[in-house]
Amino acid sequence: MAMYNTAPFIKKALDSIPRRNDIEVLIRDNASTDGSLGIVKQYKKDHPELNLMIYANEVNHGFAYSFNLLMESAQGEWYHALDTDDYLYTQKYNEAIEQLSDDYDVVYINLETNDGEILVVNPLNACSPVANTTKFVRREFAKGLKHREDRVHDSDWFFNADLLARNPRRKYTDITAYHYNYPREGSIMDIYFKGLEK
Repeated sequence: MAMYNTAPFIKKALDSIPRRNDIEVLIRDNASTDGSLGIVKQYKKDHPELNLMIYANEVNHGFAYSFNLLMESAQGEWYHALDTDDYLYTQKYNEAIEQLSDDYDVVYINLETNDGEILVVNPLNACSPVANTTKFVRREFAKGLKHREDRVHDSDWFFNADLLARNPRRKYTDITAYHYNYPREGSIMDIYFKGLEK
């Protein structure tokens, strides 16, 4: 989880993560100014059952920089990105975790937006703008891949394109386990699309 100024949302995101011994949660704060880091530190104290590790940048280096460092810090066999203003459907997420196996390098889940639209991930849209949050990736398979730190809003698109170029063994679960907090004024996607309109 790469975090920047999501104080109103971060607790809901953390509450949605299954309490399992096989999950580590890594958060890197990107020099938030709204108290997000303090909320997360208090959450860690209040919820010792969650294997939560907190890192902080002294200055805002952007999402890609933070996510690259998080991938380097991760110890698990698989990783999945959860944006700090989104949340998981906990039980469905548990079901998705059970789909992970040695037979695959990437396992996809679907997401639902605020207006009830469900993005069903398939081979044609697997590199969509929200592709980072719709998949589990075997960490060893993605070794050496980086998010483009020179890109502001679409660094994950390039990461996913590079990932797919490695021809991963893929599974599409058809499990809707992720709630994408969009449309929402001020969200990353809102800022991205407004930039495209200029």
